[in-house]
This record gives sequence, structure tokens and C-alpha cells, in this order.
Amino acid sequence: MRGFQMGKQFIVTSIDRDKKSGGSKAKKDIVHFLKKNLNFENYNLSVENSNKLYIHWFMNVNFRHFVKQQKPSLLLFQYPNLSFYVMNKMVTIYRHYCPHGKIVFLVHDIMGIQFQYLPDILSQEIELFNRTDGLIVHNEKMNNYLTSKGVRVPMSNLGLFDYDSNTPLSTPSDSISDVSICFTGNLGKSEFLRDLNINTPIHLYGTNPASSYPNNMVYKGYYSADKIGDKLTEQYGLVWDGNDIHTCAGSLGKYLKLNDPHKASLYLSSGIPIIIWSEAALADIVLHYNAGIVVDDLTQIDERLRKISYEQYKQMRNNAKELGKQIRQGFYVTHSVKELIKKIQ
Repeated sequence: MRGFQMGKQFIVTSIDRDKKSGGSKAKKDIVHFLKKNLNFENYNLSVENSNKLYIHWFMNVNFRHFVKQQKPSLLLFQYPNLSFYVMNKMVTIYRHYCPHGKIVFLVHDIMGIQFQYLPDILSQEIELFNRTDGLIVHNEKMNNYLTSKGVRVPMSNLGLFDYDSNTPLSTPSDSISDVSICFTGNLGKSEFLRDLNINTPIHLYGTNPASSYPNNMVYKGYYSADKIGDKLTEQYGLVWDGNDIHTCAGSLGKYLKLNDPHKASLYLSSGIPIIIWSEAALADIVLHYNAGIVVDDLTQIDERLRKISYEQYKQMRNNAKELGKQIRQGFYVTHSVKELIKKIQ
């Protein structure tokens, strides 16, 4: 990896406006692990101000000065920023002052399909991605999707988002007769919850709770991403999206076929096995490492959990803890960055 050690390596980050979102935590953790494990330096792309003149000034003066002075041999940008102008300008400026350098994007979300299919936005994304030297994407399914849409640059797969945490790994009860499930995140967009009336208790954590839920659910409140790991004592963590309990429907549900939900890393970093949709991209990892169960339909949960023996659950929990240890050390982003650098050298 001699080439990897040469020159300055910067990670460029634009932190999300929504400080309670998992995306903000994910970006901060990637900065932390790349600084710690690979000696990256950080540059904050602070263009929160929506004023066009300010944005123009920031990119053409502030960012230009940064690139001109530092001349990074590798610039890794945490995509996306909400402005295509900003992202394209960043590539243009970097190419001008660092013609022999490499610029890569770590893709957190694909805006053209995340909430709804927006072909014009997706087309702009593909064009922008092809201006880079390479991409780090969530997994093989996202990799294949982007290739099918015209991405031509090298890509490496993240696998899982890493999750920095100082809290002890969760110690859920070994009991298989008193099982509960946690679900975290933006509860307002998790419309399926209103119809999930099963026997297994479900504890909800997050923002925008509904005024009422089925009897098996209890709202436990909102905790910051740095503190919620202390609160999770349930035996399983649920990964599901959309408005349907029988399948992950709608744009949000279908997006699970391609992305790695950050809540999955929260659960695993706490040593909690996952319950996930069978068609989700992360289902492959859950099955490969035996770190949880996959279901086609949420109404299957009660029966599936009843059939799991004490020894089976204990093995799943131990496997989740092993993945959690890797996630807490930044293994996945470190490995994927190294892999991409090999491809673009």
C-alpha cells in the first residue's frame, strides 16, 4: 500500500442539518475512523447557508484556497450534499489544482431513488459519479444497480456502516420466553408500525412518534445516537421500512433492497441480533453471519421467534457481538477505502 501512504489525504464532510438523523452520526463516525485508522485529515464543507452568493463565495474562495494550499493526493467526499453545484464545483476545483490526485465519493444515499424515483436527479448523480475516480457504495446490490444505470468508475463495497460507541455491549436477557424487539429512527416515516399488531412486545425509540400505536408497542422516547446504545436491552432489533407489514413497499421500502440502514449498525454495535426483510440488501449479511433472522412478512415474527431455541439465540447474539466489535473499530470503512485505493492507483 505504498501509494496509499503518499501525500495528504482529506475527507470532506457536509454534516446533515438534521442533527437527530442517523446520517449525521454516520458521517461523523466515518471521519473519526478514517482519522484514527488511516491518518486522514478532515475538511468541513460548511455551506449550510442557502444563499446562492454565499455558496458561490464559499466554493470559489474558501474551498479553492483549501485545495490550492493543501493539494491533497486523495480527496474523499461524503456524498451527498444537497447542491449539485457545490459537488460539481468541488470536483472541478480539485481537478484543476490536483491533476494527478484522486477524488472519490463515499455514497451515503442515492437521492434519485431514496424517497421516490426522480429520473432527472438520478441522471445528474450518475454523471457526477462518473467525474470521480471511484465510489464506495453500501453493498454489492447497490454496486450492481449503479453499474446498470451507467456508472463506469471503480467501486468498492462498504458492507456495513461502522458505529463509534463507548457504551458497553448490550446484555439482553437470555430468556426466549420473554422476548422483545426494539425499533429506532424517524418513527414518522415508519407507517407500517400502525398496523403491526403482533404478540411480541416492540419498544420504539426515536423522533416523530404517532399519537397512538397497537397495544404491543411502547414508545420509549428519543435518545441521541451517542446515548441510545445504553438504552437498548431488547433481544432483537427490527429493520423494516415503508407503509406495509406484509412487504417493504413504496419507495422507502424498495430502497432497502439497495441500502444499508444505519439502525442495523446501531443494533449490531450493541450486540443485538437483527430481524430484517428477506429482500433487503443486508439480509445477505444477516444470514451469512447468522446474526439474526429474515422474514418475508412481519406477521411471521411471532411464529419465527417461538421456534428459536435458547442455544440458537445465544449463537446469534454471540455472532452479533462479534460483528459489533468490528463495527466499533471502523473495520468496514477502513477496509473499503483500502480496497478502492488499490483499484484506482
